[in-house]
Amino acid sequence: MSRQDFDQGDVEIITELMNIGFGAAAADLSMLIDVMVRISVPKVRVVSLSEYRQFVDDFKKEHKVLTVSSQTFLGKVSGSGILILPGEDPFYILSNVDGEVEKEQPAGEEILADLTNLMVGASISKISELLEEVVQFEESQVLCWKENGFPDTMFRNDEMHIVLEANFTMESGDHKGYLLLVTREESIPWLKKALKNFMDQFG
Repeated sequence: MSRQDFDQGDVEIITELMNIGFGAAAADLSMLIDVMVRISVPKVRVVSLSEYRQFVDDFKKEHKVLTVSSQTFLGKVSGSGILILPGEDPFYILSNVDGEVEKEQPAGEEILADLTNLMVGASISKISELLEEVVQFEESQVLCWKENGFPDTMFRNDEMHIVLEANFTMESGDHKGYLLLVTREESIPWLKKALKNFMDQFG
C-alpha cells in the first residue's frame, strides 16, 4: 500500500477517531490525578521512513532536551505510543501526576512509565473499541532521560508510517508534553478497511 492509497478522507476519519481517543485519555487522567488535563486536536501525517526521521529530527532541533518513553501495542493495528517531555525538567509534568514524587531520575522514570501506560492505553483502547478490534499492550519503557535526541529503538524500517501527534498540558498549562502514536506498516491495509467499515455504519 502506498501513501496515495491512504487518502485525505482516511486522514479525516482517523483524525476524528484520534480526537475521541485522546479525549478519553485526558478524561481518565484528569479523574485519576484530580488535575485538569487538556489535549489538542491531533495532527495526522502519512509519511515515508525518511520523512518520519526528518520529522523526529526537526522535533529534536526545536526542543533540544528530551525525556521519552514508549509503549508498544499489538493486534490487527499495531505500533507504538510515544510520550515526550521536552526541556531540562520533566518534573514540570510528572509532579502533577504525583505531587510527592522525589525529583530524582529513578522515581521520575517510574511515574513516566505509569503516565505512558495510562495515556497510550486509554487512547488506543478507545480507538480499538470504535473499530471493533482488541489490542494488547507491552510494558512501557523509558527510552531516554533528559537527552539531546531520540534513541534508535524509536525507528523501524517500515516504508510507510501514520504519525498522530497531539500536545497536552496540566494545571497552569505553562508546559507541554507530546503524545505520538506511530502505526506499523503491516497494519495500515487493515486500518483502511476498518475505517471504511466504521463509516459505513453511518451511511
